[in-house]
Amino acid sequence: MVFSEKMGAEGEVTRKKARLVTKGFMEVWGEDYWHTYSPTLGHDTLFSCLAYTAIGTCLDIMYAIHSLSQFSIAPGPVHLMALKRVYHYLNGMQDLGITFNGNQLQDGLVTYSDSDWAGDLNSCRSISGYVFILCGAIVAWSTKKQMMLALSSTKAEYMAMTHTGKEVAFLKHTLMILEYRSCSQFPYSSIISPLLC
Repeated sequence: MVFSEKMGAEGEVTRKKARLVTKGFMEVWGEDYWHTYSPTLGHDTLFSCLAYTAIGTCLDIMYAIHSLSQFSIAPGPVHLMALKRVYHYLNGMQDLGITFNGNQLQDGLVTYSDSDWAGDLNSCRSISGYVFILCGAIVAWSTKKQMMLALSSTKAEYMAMTHTGKEVAFLKHTLMILEYRSCSQFPYSSIISPLLC
């Protein structure tokens, strides 16, 4: 980060600025360290960093990234402002994290799945989402626009359940390999498994 002050006509400080630079290691203290002519990050780089963060650690920004990704080819000022708001949100949430609670081992894998029927106003396609919680911590999640147009909310929910069922099968197999002791306790696996055929 390079910090600078914007001066007014009479020499007073009108605004303080902070600029994020991509090659801050090239600046030399005492020569050009306080200059802000270094190349700044563009929309593509800012979005890529957020997408990587969302996939790796931050489930809570996944929907915002999903929405912003639809405008990544030709972003406007509104999209850049929304991107900055996500960064401000992350800055305020630095002290929060995911913790596994050993007292909740008996709960097994808890699954939530939902869809937003015709939630995308541009294409009228539904958006499916699921989250898997193990020992009080989120271990898998997804938000995805459905491939086909659902003609009813029931069909959109079935597509979301199929999307979730694929992950149930994968996680159940993974937990069996890890010899997780409550891997046989999947309350909805018998309902979802016929949809996998």
